[in-house]
Amino acid sequence: IEHEVIVDIHAQLQEGKGCEGRRVARGEPPVLGRDGKVVWLVRRFREGGGIDSTRELADFYNLGLFENIEAGRDVARVYKPTAGTPGIDIFGKSIASKSGKAVNARFDKSLEFKPDENREDYQTLIATVSGYAHEEGDKVSIRDTLNISGNLDYEMGHIDFIGSVRVGGDVQKGFHIKARGDIEVIGSVLGENQLTSDGSITVRGFHQGGEGSLVRARNNYS
Repeated sequence: IEHEVIVDIHAQLQEGKGCEGRRVARGEPPVLGRDGKVVWLVRRFREGGGIDSTRELADFYNLGLFENIEAGRDVARVYKPTAGTPGIDIFGKSIASKSGKAVNARFDKSLEFKPDENREDYQTLIATVSGYAHEEGDKVSIRDTLNISGNLDYEMGHIDFIGSVRVGGDVQKGFHIKARGDIEVIGSVLGENQLTSDGSITVRGFHQGGEGSLVRARNNYS
């Protein structure tokens, strides 16, 4: 209740003045709860998202489109939705509020929540496998194989990956692949490339050499 306003209205009326549109009471609106959210601690992979045409200078060989993640590493914090704050009307009655919405995301077995009794506002996601963080719609996972659907070129840059690499097209001239797992190229390797694998290397097409070329595989090469 706005007591000072009521006193002023009374004074105005005693002086024969009108009184319209004065607020004599007010309530408090309810406050909606905060939605849950995922805060990433690592850089997620987005294929073809590395070229920024607004930059005057760019190193298209070293784009760094993803981050290598070791198993057991913290990758994200999933914040819980919060309850809203009730409001109150001008008669002192409570106005119900709504809680925030839960996170709309699905995590597969490559991710798990780390127990932490000291945190109530969020849970920490850790990787159960080594690889990169991949997000597609509401699906989130850590993938241990990097699949490049087309050619390895300026859209991806050099590859240095903790897992296996599969290239669906050709490895263009001058682009390198380093993998802790296997390397498979469905097309050809077109020259002046360095392929280094702690597993096997398989090239389905032709493999051309050239100045600065290098092939090193701990297991088989075919």
